Amino acid sequence: MNPSDLQSYQLLANVLMASNKHSEAAKAYDYANRLAPDSSALINQGVSLQRAGKFSEAADAYRMAIAIDSTRYEAHHNLAGCLQDMARPSDAIAHYARATEINPSFAASYSAMVYPASCPPSRVRRLPASFRVSF
Repeated sequence: MNPSDLQSYQLLANVLMASNKHSEAAKAYDYANRLAPDSSALINQGVSLQRAGKFSEAADAYRMAIAIDSTRYEAHHNLAGCLQDMARPSDAIAHYARATEINPSFAASYSAMVYPASCPPSRVRRLPASFRVSF
């Protein structure tokens, strides 16, 4: 694979993520993002890291995606889910709220806000993977 071929690294990362090889996928997305930072690839890198249990690194990837494009509701939503995974429900609520401000029809963020708002950190439930958004 050509080390400067961004698309090849993104495709490799997508295949690895689909194969549940999340750590390897995160490395491929990281390489692609070093070539050309992209909010979609950063969101997918965050998803891969989060699924690999690397919550702090995943949160960093989501924050970088937001820094590139603050209108990406899925980055805010996924960051909120990651913050829930890190037992930080108050921080999660702010990002769920931002996701719903950006895209009022995105129901998953509305329903997810109920968990951190109504439960102490020890009882916060994680959203099922089917509710996580990645592009």
